[in-house]
Parts: sequence; C-alpha cells; structure tokens
Amino acid sequence: MKTGEVISLLNADILNLPENNSDHEIRNAMACDRMSDILAGQAVPDMLLTGLNNIQVIRTASIFGITAVIIAGGIAVDPKVVDLAKEEEITLLATGLGLSRVSEMLFCRGVDEISHG
Repeated sequence: MKTGEVISLLNADILNLPENNSDHEIRNAMACDRMSDILAGQAVPDMLLTGLNNIQVIRTASIFGITAVIIAGGIAVDPKVVDLAKEEEITLLATGLGLSRVSEMLFCRGVDEISHG
C-alpha cells in the first residue's frame, strides 16, 4: 500500500508530505505511544502510528529511518511537530480515528504487519 492510498483510506489530514513521498510503499507499521517500544522492536517499520503529539515522535522516526507518521485520535498537532517533520522530510498525517481502528484498516487493506508496542 502506498502512502497516498493510506491518506485516502483514512481520510487523513496532510500535515507534511515531502515530494515523492506519496509513492512510498508501506509494507509494515508499528502502533505505539512509547518511543522506547521502537528501540525494543526487531524491525524498523515503514510507518509509525501513535497518539503522541510531541517532537520526540519525529526525532525517533528520523533516527530509525521511518518515512511516515500518523498521529491518531483527533488531537491538534503541535506546530513544532509539523515544523520538525518538514525539516526531517518525514510524512506527517493526522486522523480522528483511534490507533486500533487505524491499525485494523491498514491491515485489512494490505499492510502485511502491524505490530503494537
């Protein structure tokens, strides 16, 4: 599933979409609210799903090479988070859907693995 398809599926708000990132293939994702769960994970996901709204989410994605982040739960995203996503060229999306629903929808549409932290 490509990032552009994820945007359409979730009716996500696009907060940052670097050039050509809508064509990135999303094969797996991780849903978590503790960034330490990514450190403990076996594999780096293509997409991070979280309910957190802070710059540590973007910093973690950048360090691990995660190309896309979805902030779930309908919370207003801090402008500092958006600015850092732009600086790091990370796709940043927001949706009013909860983490479980986002995970379910992505899995049903072909994202092979959704791990939960």
